[in-house]
Parts: sequence; structure tokens; C-alpha cells
Amino acid sequence: ADLKILTSNTPLIVLVKYGDYNNATEAMSAGAQDFLCKPVAAERMRTTLSNAFLLRDACRDQELLRREQINEANPIYPAIKGLNNNISLVSMIGTDGNIRRMEELEAEAIRCAMQYYNGRLTEVARRLGIGRSTLYRKLHDLNIRPAEAA
Repeated sequence: ADLKILTSNTPLIVLVKYGDYNNATEAMSAGAQDFLCKPVAAERMRTTLSNAFLLRDACRDQELLRREQINEANPIYPAIKGLNNNISLVSMIGTDGNIRRMEELEAEAIRCAMQYYNGRLTEVARRLGIGRSTLYRKLHDLNIRPAEAA
């Protein structure tokens, strides 16, 4: 059965015996979000469950944003009205329907912030909650030129 249909809003984590990666792979292909191998360490279970619920909430929030239309009646309209048309909200979900890699999300968030704050790197770093030197390192590591995003 296709688990994605049965558990559209509920994270599904399967429990398999140690080394049973065939069943784990089948379950993941059918829509399970993650799997645990018996015997399960308490910390591993806590982390897996926490991640599952965080991902569920992020996907739900993403869907709400997708459905929400930006218009003058929307309370966030004034904040978005003056933005450059090239700016969009960072999407957790890729075009293939899967969660995007952290590196992609980070690069897009930095580009978006640089555009929003007109390339003012001090303000970008402050708003992203990172140090200026960290921002410069990330720009280098992600091959982002300040002029590219501004």
C-alpha cells in the first residue's frame, strides 16, 4: 500500500530488526519518513521523533504559505510590497517534491537576505543571526558573490 496517502499529515517511522535494510528501504519507498533498527537507543528514538514532527510542521507551514495569496488585505503585504520581484520565500520542498538539502536552503536564505537588505552584509549577518566573518565564510563556501544577490 502507498503509505504517503494513508499518512499524509502523520509522520510514519517504521521499526525493523537489526540489519533488515530491505524492509526499511521498501517502507521508505512507500512513504515512511524514517526507520529505526531494533534494539532502539532512547536518544536515537527521541531524535528521530523530534525530526519527524519538525519536518511535518515545516511541510504544513510551507503548504499554508503556498495557499496564502499576497494581497493588500494580508497583514504581511506592506512588508512584501516594496520587495524586488525576484525575491521569494525560501521553499523547504524542492521541485521534485522532496526536502531540499541544507546547503541549498542556506544558500537561498543568504541570497534572499542579501537582496532584501540591498547587499548590506552587516545587516544580513545580524538578521540571519550569524557573525559577519561567518557570513563571509559561507559566501565563499557556497560560491555566492555579494553583487550576485544584491
